[in-house]
Amino acid sequence: MTGERTLANILSQPEAWGALADDWPRHARALPAFRAAERLIFTGCGSAWYAAQALAHTATALMGIPARAVPSSEIALYPAVTCAGRGEAMLIALSRSGRTSETLEAVLAFRRAARGPVWALTAEPDSDLARMADGLLDASAGDEDGIVQTRSISTMLLFGLVALAEAAGQPAQTALDRMPEAAHAVIKAAQPLAEMFGSDATFARFFFLGGGPWRGIASEAMLKIKEMSHAQSEAFHTLELRHGLGANADEQSLLVAFLSGRAAEAERAVLDEFRAGQGVTTVAVGPAPGTDGPRSFGLALSADVPEWARLPLALPFAQLTGVARARLNGLNPDEPQNLRSFITLEGPLT
Repeated sequence: MTGERTLANILSQPEAWGALADDWPRHARALPAFRAAERLIFTGCGSAWYAAQALAHTATALMGIPARAVPSSEIALYPAVTCAGRGEAMLIALSRSGRTSETLEAVLAFRRAARGPVWALTAEPDSDLARMADGLLDASAGDEDGIVQTRSISTMLLFGLVALAEAAGQPAQTALDRMPEAAHAVIKAAQPLAEMFGSDATFARFFFLGGGPWRGIASEAMLKIKEMSHAQSEAFHTLELRHGLGANADEQSLLVAFLSGRAAEAERAVLDEFRAGQGVTTVAVGPAPGTDGPRSFGLALSADVPEWARLPLALPFAQLTGVARARLNGLNPDEPQNLRSFITLEGPLT
């Protein structure tokens, strides 16, 4: 059956997170630099860029300092604008391979424009990015044999989140220790839902919705469907769907909303409106997702970990759905079309 290697990567995420938890005390010793930061800039490309969005929002929420996420190419091309701000900036560059050209150029541009420290968050500790950086967040526990990022990006995201929580004085180790069990539970619950929606050709369009720290998660979910299956897949801020973005949502559409701790009721209202008015099918994802009649489904995330730790727990559902839809479409997610593990350019962007 196609996609066996990708599926194995998805199903092994609890073990990768367990390895990270076991090794966390060693990593935690490197975090005084995070506590000293005046502002943070997170950067990456593709999946790493979407993880950067979740990390930037969480950094400000937990640490109370300015943080933003910027695509690597934007820093490389517009460093004076993207690196501007008061106080010394720290750049956290995300890259599974540590060899993505735009991210390496972003580091060089940041050093020229901001002259602050650079940290690498990568699954390849012996990479160009790791060697260029002042500090390393070694997420090699999530390294994987595959082109589509699944275990690697969730582990990198979890590593970054735990680092931010630790820097903010939260009991990060306690939350991290609970993550493997929470991941096993959500994967078990997600598998039948992912198979049902991914294997049903009735669903022609996928919408992933998230606000606050969940916006980047929605985008990463969208990307998994697109990369693996080439199905139509979109991602939006949840409440923005009302403002023209959901015009093409209909009975052939699946709306997946990642519920935030702050705005869950307002986000559920969007699902209710589109289910009643346009006949969509909805999936609410959160610690208390609930269901509300026909075409309403829920996927529960652990309530035993803080919201920041639930962000990577939401990813396996979309990953599994991508595998199921790829198989339906006659595609092999182990050998995705028009994709490479990482992008290297022959020359500089500028």
